[in-house]
Amino acid sequence: ETVHHFLFDCPLYRRECWKMERRIGREAKNLQYLLGTKEGMRETILFVGNTGRLHRQFGDVHLHLPDDE
Repeated sequence: ETVHHFLFDCPLYRRECWKMERRIGREAKNLQYLLGTKEGMRETILFVGNTGRLHRQFGDVHLHLPDDE
């Protein structure tokens, strides 16, 4: 499984992809944005947590940000 497949193509996570697209628009399909910007990393972490895909390896993946971020 590649990063690209996990973030963009995996049919198991279509709902999570759709949610991310609703939040950030077309940037949800931009790997450079998702992994190279603060907001993109935030969305990527939310996506990973929502899929539960890495739960076995890392436990619950949650994003904790101060209210002002």
